[in-house]
Amino acid sequence: MAFIKITDSAGHEVYINVDHIVTVEQDGVHSRIDLAGDSTRDKQVMAKESLEQIMELITEAGEAGA
Repeated sequence: MAFIKITDSAGHEVYINVDHIVTVEQDGVHSRIDLAGDSTRDKQVMAKESLEQIMELITEAGEAGA
């Protein structure tokens, strides 16, 4: 199980389990990380990091966990 650390739109540090990430996309000035949710609600985090930074973090987390 690998985690990445991002900063959300409110400035809080958030650790995200990369196994739960479904998509990462640009949403205005932030990047939106969509997470696997349940049938009653969607889960997402708005991150200050760019798409490229998030993808690098995910790649690094995967390499560290291998």
